[in-house]
Amino acid sequence: MKIKMIKICECHTGYHVPLIQTLAFRGAEYWCPYCGFTGGIFGSGMAITTNKILQERLKKYKEISENYLTARGREYAVATTHDGKIYRPPSALPDKVKALDEEYKKNWKYNQEVN
Repeated sequence: MKIKMIKICECHTGYHVPLIQTLAFRGAEYWCPYCGFTGGIFGSGMAITTNKILQERLKKYKEISENYLTARGREYAVATTHDGKIYRPPSALPDKVKALDEEYKKNWKYNQEVN
């Protein structure tokens, strides 16, 4: 039987939050959707044995943060896609898409618990 591990954020205790692997933040591959911690692939988070609760929590955080992370990643990306079209640079996106990205970033709230 293979034991699966998951990385959780070490910045808060009592509520374990799985770190999300993402390239949406410059210089970081991990992000905590609860507190905003970002860190590199080496040395970020604490690896613990996963369980059903942590797997579900990770899934829910990925779902609610998808648009936010896309918007954040477009801030410094060389290119991005939207509706099947590639935009180089992302600033060439239609104005309504850029406005929506700004809304996603503005409306993201930290300290959200999901169960």
